[in-house]
Amino acid sequence: MKPNVVMLLLDATRADHLSCYGYDRETTPFLEDLAAESVVYDRAYASSIWTLPSCSSLFTGKYPSEHGVVDWGKKIRDTTFMDNLQKTGYSTHTISAHIGASDGFGIADSFDTRTRIENRSRGFLFEDDPVFEEMEERRKADTYDSTVSRYLAAAHLALSKRSLKSIPNAVYHQYQMLRRRRGFWTDNGASETLSRAQSLVTEADSP
Repeated sequence: MKPNVVMLLLDATRADHLSCYGYDRETTPFLEDLAAESVVYDRAYASSIWTLPSCSSLFTGKYPSEHGVVDWGKKIRDTTFMDNLQKTGYSTHTISAHIGASDGFGIADSFDTRTRIENRSRGFLFEDDPVFEEMEERRKADTYDSTVSRYLAAAHLALSKRSLKSIPNAVYHQYQMLRRRRGFWTDNGASETLSRAQSLVTEADSP
């Protein structure tokens, strides 16, 4: 019988704030118990400065300069750890609330099934906004056929419900989207390394 394999990934978690690594507050009691009977590594380094490239490296075993997933416009094309598990007869499933295993980046495609936990506060200042609540319900029902129709529906709801929370929520959400589109989370170091490596390969192949 094949053993179960569980990978628990805590995004952006500092080792010096985990009690299993000596932090004076009891922040990770379960991990402490697990660490007491497990191999614990004193040194571990992320392959990138942010989530997506790091997760891509974790699941492919390659550096960002190799798999190329270094900003929002990239998607995993390589064979992943989950693909190899499936080849040996495993059924794979992911539960995630973050981009590392979300749709659109290629990581989630490697799992047989996936559950996305809705982070209701992501991109909004106020969770209990009636406009946001209804917009979420409509989004789940695939009501919108374009971005324009979505924004028009949001404006109509804001006027009809007269929610004061909708204005700051909308401004903050647009601010977050602008940062994303301008490449705020781009790993420039890995991107430059990848570009340089591709140039060297092209030069080597040139007659």
